[in-house]
Amino acid sequence: MIDRRFVATVLVILSLVTLISGAYAIYPWPPPPKQAFDGSGFVYTVEYECGYLEGDYYSMLAGTYRTAIMVHNPTDRNQTFVMKFFMLLTSGEKNLPPVWSDAYVIMPDGAADIDCEDISETFRTGLDYFMKGLVIISHPLSLKGVLLGPKVPLDVIATYTYATDAGASKDVVLVPGVYVSKVPMPPITPPT
Repeated sequence: MIDRRFVATVLVILSLVTLISGAYAIYPWPPPPKQAFDGSGFVYTVEYECGYLEGDYYSMLAGTYRTAIMVHNPTDRNQTFVMKFFMLLTSGEKNLPPVWSDAYVIMPDGAADIDCEDISETFRTGLDYFMKGLVIISHPLSLKGVLLGPKVPLDVIATYTYATDAGASKDVVLVPGVYVSKVPMPPITPPT
C-alpha cells in the first residue's frame, strides 16, 4: 500500500512545477516597461539603422550604417523629453521589449544628440551587430499637472549615413512632431 504522505508530497511538487511553468508562460520575461499617458505634447517617430551588415539583406546592401538624431530646443525655456527605443528584428525572431530612457532637459536654444553608440548602449550590443528599429521621442508640455514649457515643438533632425568600399551616401531628414492630447511617458517624476 502507498503511503498517503508520499502521494501528498508528489502532488504538491507536481502542482508547484505546473504553477511555476504556467507563470512563465503567462508573463513575458522580462516584463515590458510600464507606460503612462500624461498631458498634451508632441511625439516624434524616428527610424534608425546602425552597425555593419555583412551581406545584402532584402532591400539593404552590405555596408556600414549610422544614424544620428539631433534635437534642438528653439524656445527660451528648458524643454523636457524622454525616448522609447524599439529594436525591430527579422521576421520569425521575437522582438525585444521597448526600453525607456531617462528624462532629458534641453536648455534654451540648446541641443542634444542621440547616435548609434547611444542606441547600442541601450540594447547592450556592439556596433559590429547590425540593428534597426524606432526611437519614439515624447515631448510633454506638462507632466503631472506641472507646465514644462511653451506649446512649441522641438526641432528633430535625423541623418542617415551608409558606406561601402564603392562609396558613401548621406541623407538628412526633418522629423515632424505630431501633437497629441496624451503623451506616452514612462512612470517618472517631473524634473526640477
